[in-house]
Amino acid sequence: MFIIQKALLHAELLSVGSNVFGKLGVHVDETKLPLSANFQRVADFTQNGVNRVRMGVNHAFATDTRNVLYAWGDNTYQQCGQTVNNVYVSKPMVVPYFAENKIKVAYADGGQHHSIAIDVDGTVYSWGSNFSGQAGRLTGDSSVAPVDTSNLLDGEKATGIATNMLASYMITNQGNVYVWGSCQHALCGAGHTAADILYIPTKMTLAFKVAKMYIGMFGIYFSDDAGQVYASGVNTYGELCLPAQDPEDPVQNPQMINMKDVDDIQASSQHVLFLKQGAVYACGNNKQGQFGDIAAGTYEQPVLISNGVGNVISVAAVNQGSYILSDIGLFSTGTDVTGELALGKPKLVQKKFMMVQINYDLTEIDSLSAHNNYVFIYAQEQVKKGMGAGLITAIVFGSIAGVVLIVVAAIYIYKCSKKPKYSYISEEKNKLVFNDDQW
Repeated sequence: MFIIQKALLHAELLSVGSNVFGKLGVHVDETKLPLSANFQRVADFTQNGVNRVRMGVNHAFATDTRNVLYAWGDNTYQQCGQTVNNVYVSKPMVVPYFAENKIKVAYADGGQHHSIAIDVDGTVYSWGSNFSGQAGRLTGDSSVAPVDTSNLLDGEKATGIATNMLASYMITNQGNVYVWGSCQHALCGAGHTAADILYIPTKMTLAFKVAKMYIGMFGIYFSDDAGQVYASGVNTYGELCLPAQDPEDPVQNPQMINMKDVDDIQASSQHVLFLKQGAVYACGNNKQGQFGDIAAGTYEQPVLISNGVGNVISVAAVNQGSYILSDIGLFSTGTDVTGELALGKPKLVQKKFMMVQINYDLTEIDSLSAHNNYVFIYAQEQVKKGMGAGLITAIVFGSIAGVVLIVVAAIYIYKCSKKPKYSYISEEKNKLVFNDDQW
């Protein structure tokens, strides 16, 4: 019982890569270089396990198993939700708005200078910069506030959110996707130009209902109810798994690609990773070793890159590299510029055309999260529904009571061993009559 309780209250979160604005959440000696080339443990910031980690360009979020939201990193536009004039937040801190209003947050996500979150009831919130409409409001107010959802249909509510640098997205229980912010790179879908700015959530024009959405830096990936994957956005290197084309001519309408039934999709600005049934496939730029020992070049069709690394649990894509977490270890490949591939040499740009196993005790690690040039690994704890203070107290006292019972039993056994197992005063027709002190 004590072991279970310890695991319940332990938050294991580690980070590596660029530490600009303190976005790693760890102390780094910035008189040398603002980065870490080895995974470091983020100091305990919650007594409850980490449930989900998401990241913006230079700031990050974590929710714990009580749905409390923490943020750290760049706070120039208050995108960490801290209203004090801190340019950056160097360690995870509770976002005050949600704590003060007792709002349980499912998770949050960030762009370059803005943030959005969804609570457990499906309400979406935004804060930070609204220069390109990415906060979904008509004013420049940077404080936390619910997003205007007046464009949603009757009975429709958000079930998920995501961001890229200058835009925000939400998926609903009716399979629709709404977007707001900058429409650069065709990221608002058909019917919009690169110059368009959407200040309130606007329904994307899609020929299918969306079951899941995955938003990359310059590309969007959707899967429908049948598991078919579609992609749109910039496709310079074939990163949409479609024939490459000029970046000034992005794919406007999501196109069906040669991929189905994926468990996860993670994309950088130049390549994409698909996790499917324990294996990893990739499209896009492999000129920097992003696909391991696969021949250098660009790939417009998915190629298997996970041979020899076991059954894959989680994947992540950084600028010029990839991570694979499997049942036999953690691997990275590609070009390490700011320590983001955890190769241990912060002053040396390294290029690896092979999966390099990272030496770290990964006994409890099961999740990866990455953005551009920094990475988090963590042990994801499921939200403990109904696990209130009363239940934890009951567990602790129950454990203490168990120990007391064991001690009492030991004393009893000891005393009994010093006496006859029984004694009797008389025999009545072959029946023993016990003294009272034997009971």
